[in-house]
Amino acid sequence: MIASWRWSAEDHRFLGSGRQALAWLIAAILPPGARVLCPACICASVPAGILAARAEVVHYGQDELLHPRWAEIAPAKADALLLVHPLGQRLPAAPVRALKRRRPDLFIIEDLSHTLLNRAPGLGVDFAFASLRKLLPVPDGGVVIDFQGRGLPAAPPPTPEPSPFVRKRLAGDPTAEDDLDAWTGPPEGIWQGTIAALATFEPAALRRARRRRYRQLAALADWPGVSPFWPTLPEGLAPMALPLRCRNRHDTRRLLERAGIAAEPYWPVPDAARAAAGTAGRLLAGTLLLVSCGPDGRIDHGTQPPANLAQGG
Repeated sequence: MIASWRWSAEDHRFLGSGRQALAWLIAAILPPGARVLCPACICASVPAGILAARAEVVHYGQDELLHPRWAEIAPAKADALLLVHPLGQRLPAAPVRALKRRRPDLFIIEDLSHTLLNRAPGLGVDFAFASLRKLLPVPDGGVVIDFQGRGLPAAPPPTPEPSPFVRKRLAGDPTAEDDLDAWTGPPEGIWQGTIAALATFEPAALRRARRRRYRQLAALADWPGVSPFWPTLPEGLAPMALPLRCRNRHDTRRLLERAGIAAEPYWPVPDAARAAAGTAGRLLAGTLLLVSCGPDGRIDHGTQPPANLAQGG
């Protein structure tokens, strides 16, 4: 048990990545061919994890706040529902509780990747998963959490040496994602160096650092035609990225990169989800830019972890 891990009291398993954790969970609780409801506006790695478990992805629509269209979800023919907190801001719990009462047959899975540091109670879901790369400056790591005590099967044990994927990440190889895209079997297990980092991090300090860095980046990006998604950072929210509404996101990205700030466009809506994405998808695809905030509050270009972690510690 890791003392600093927020969900130490819950049954959980550490795996090689967030995508592997999701695929492992889907394969453990659902039969092949099961239908999983997934947000239309979502990073492509999430539906990839569902597909890797031989399940079917069914995209659902979201409103302008990126909240699910709950009235569409309740009658949908599906075996599981995936909930993602929009840009790290927690979804409301009341619709989740109402859905569980109406659909007790539906497994509800929560993606905690962007809310691992938030000070907020859970949604009352069945399971959760997360990418630990969103929490710590490490190149790998995923977790699955069982909130209802249903029982999780054993996961692969931690590996003492970095996997080929992790070695690519440590070397700054931009093709590292290829290893995850090709995943079709049991994950290799989380690297022991990530377990060691998780055992020593301080959540409260990390939360303060992220909020401080968010405010610093918002001040740096104070240009005409650019405004933060949250002009005032909501209480308790510790995002890993600064979402910006931009009149011209390409010009804004170039300005940020000249200032040494890592910036990425918001992920595009997959072709299969365009009909479900609707207005929310067009809004995000056209006007948001994600500016990376390092897990420890520093600028993070997503390649090299700190030297002590690169050496296995």
